[in-house]
Amino acid sequence: MREGRQRMRLSRLAVAMLLLMMILAVCGEEAQTVDTPPQECQNDEDANQPPKKDNILGAMKKWFDDVGRLGDNQIIEPGGVLSIAQSLVKMMSSSSTLDQTTSSISVGNDIAELLEKARLVARSSDISRTFQEEMELLFKYATKMMESMKESFQHVFHVEKFHPMALWYFLEKEDERKNPSWKRRQHRYHKPLNVDTVRNLHDFLYLSHLSYANSQEEIIAGLDSFQNNTWDLIYCKTEGLPSEPGHFLAVRKVDESSKLEEKFWPWNKQGSVMDVLLVVRGTKELGDLLSDGILEPSNFRGGKAHAGIMAAGRYLVEKHNQTLVHLLEESGKKKIHLTLVGHSLGAGAAAIAAMEWYDQPDIQVKAVGFGCPALMSLDLSHSTQDYITTVVADADVVPRSSGITIANMILDIASYDWTHKGLLDLENLLVFVNSTVPFDIPVQQLLKKANETMDNNDRPYFRKVTKERMTPILFPPGSCIHLFRDGFSYTGTYTPCEFFNEVEVTRTLIDDHLIPPGYHRAFLHWMRDRLDDLNFDFSHDIMALPI
Repeated sequence: MREGRQRMRLSRLAVAMLLLMMILAVCGEEAQTVDTPPQECQNDEDANQPPKKDNILGAMKKWFDDVGRLGDNQIIEPGGVLSIAQSLVKMMSSSSTLDQTTSSISVGNDIAELLEKARLVARSSDISRTFQEEMELLFKYATKMMESMKESFQHVFHVEKFHPMALWYFLEKEDERKNPSWKRRQHRYHKPLNVDTVRNLHDFLYLSHLSYANSQEEIIAGLDSFQNNTWDLIYCKTEGLPSEPGHFLAVRKVDESSKLEEKFWPWNKQGSVMDVLLVVRGTKELGDLLSDGILEPSNFRGGKAHAGIMAAGRYLVEKHNQTLVHLLEESGKKKIHLTLVGHSLGAGAAAIAAMEWYDQPDIQVKAVGFGCPALMSLDLSHSTQDYITTVVADADVVPRSSGITIANMILDIASYDWTHKGLLDLENLLVFVNSTVPFDIPVQQLLKKANETMDNNDRPYFRKVTKERMTPILFPPGSCIHLFRDGFSYTGTYTPCEFFNEVEVTRTLIDDHLIPPGYHRAFLHWMRDRLDDLNFDFSHDIMALPI
């Protein structure tokens, strides 16, 4: 029952999107090999304290000096090996419980203090608003959205009527045209996915779904069960306002074994990087919907971008750039590996934020999005292929939806002559009714009358609708992956973003956008088919999340 209600709620949100427009890994200090003059003990209590970090590194340096005095031939002889081993044992004992001391320094107070400071920095930029201020903000964006809608759909205002039968029969026509054979042909020469890629993408999908949780406690619980509890939550925002989407920020926890290695081998480049995760929620509240609805393309980095989502992405950078700077400085790391993840609106905001952070030399960024809206101009999309990945599930309406493509769809439906199919259905209906009543129905006379009515009222209108269609400006960003129904199961290929240049009017255009019935289903069917294992399931259970 709960799953049904959740799906109904998400479906209503997705329908509204169609109508309105459709995230220390190591924290941990990097080992500093700064020579610090030894300090004298001030009292007996100090003398009993564990050795300091510089004492440990000093002992290590002495060991290297001892080894350095051995000749090359001595090193490979048994006596030389024994000498090295003895000096190493001596160094370990002189440093007094080195692993415990390093652990307490790296994983204990220093780490906890750094994380807590980072949380304070992240929260310091929160904006406190009264209820009236929030209402004024919503009204402001609602006004912007209506203006955007008027601008985006001015080309379809001349449509005098929209017969409900037209949508039904147009859907049937599109089903016939874009069938599985057509889809396989369109993707025949595109690079296919592999199993490892799909496993990794499903991990990101889990995080995207987790971002829809209702509370910080639910997000922490979800992270606890993700990748063996290797992430610490830094910041969490579960409510959304226009251009301020819900999201959470996390850093990878310190692995004690790798931390010890980092302290002993300070030139280890792997130890100089911190992994940070920013996961952005999609459309869940009215404020999110207003961000979606500001459809018009605006100037962005030499191209065009979805105005509402562009503002949301820039908000994320403004909100968390200082937090990233703080983490980098306080941890002593040289670089941050920042991974941004999101679904729907969250995918778009993550992509914009990734582009804004991409130019910073101390931040290595990548973004993965699912069902990202038509977001940016073709030139910008192509320029982000090295660090942004967009996944599209079959007929998902959102990646194909911009003001222009929605307007084109309306014109296509309004101009479709459905009358011949309508007459066939009417004839079948009359024949059926005629077989169930005790009197004869003048089937042919009624069909003739219906045809004359269509001649007078409907067919002339189809010819009046303009045949001109606008050229789409906005497309999904980066390297696009398309998971589509191939008639047997699902196939996944790397597909040019230009492929998503029109709305596919199908019965699954909403379900394909949602995570459980769309993206999770597509990944699961793809893996079971490739592994030939009908019992396969992913390590992270998306359906167990309390969403």
